[in-house]
Amino acid sequence: MEDRTSLNSETFLQAISVYLDEVKPDKLAREQVEGWNLNWTEESEEEADLINTLSNTIFGILSISSYYITILLRVTTQWKYEDQIGELSFNLGVRAHFRSNSEIKRDKEEYNDADKWQPDKKVRATMLKRLKQDDYIKKILINEFSTVCETTIITKDKSEVEERVWISGDLLESIRRAIYSQSESALDVVELLASLPYLKTRECPLGGRAKLRLLEEAMNDACEEAEEEELIDGLKIQSKTSVDEDKVYTAKKIRR
Repeated sequence: MEDRTSLNSETFLQAISVYLDEVKPDKLAREQVEGWNLNWTEESEEEADLINTLSNTIFGILSISSYYITILLRVTTQWKYEDQIGELSFNLGVRAHFRSNSEIKRDKEEYNDADKWQPDKKVRATMLKRLKQDDYIKKILINEFSTVCETTIITKDKSEVEERVWISGDLLESIRRAIYSQSESALDVVELLASLPYLKTRECPLGGRAKLRLLEEAMNDACEEAEEEELIDGLKIQSKTSVDEDKVYTAKKIRR
């Protein structure tokens, strides 16, 4: 391994601030993001179980906590790049757990913000009940990390590019419902995740290309889902219209 790129929690907080300024989500979504507690922990090669074949690496775990739940994102980014020829490999895993009373107490003391970390008890009980019953959130309440997205970009020469990208729509929706429920869709989650500094663009321009491909894949999924919903709605309308016409026709026959 030639170069290990280090990140820290402050770097992620700065990236979140830039995201909010550029995207300008609505008031409720912005307040939800601003209420998160972020913490970045780097992993060793052994912890990451990483077989490194590229010259630059970023790997660690980003925790994003609301008052109710913590999302853990396991990051593995590897790249090499020189004279427009190179390779980038990126994988993001996710799992989650509900926050314990000791975690909440620790954050309350650390941030000295009782309002942020101690909402009304009835609200907390209602929210926890809803979150625990959510089938999407159950998908990430596991001990092992599940891949939420991955991409590989390879430039063999200045004109030939090989790209592979994959995202899990279900797990993106799980993340949205767990900590970013005020956003409109999983596409918003991808946009936020792609803005974080584990996809380096200064050191490796392929990071920018990977971001675009992840957003493109999420947008395609969103369009397909919208088309399917429109098709289903169209079928429902057509079915309802047919039934209504039959009723009108039958009523006319009876009146005759």
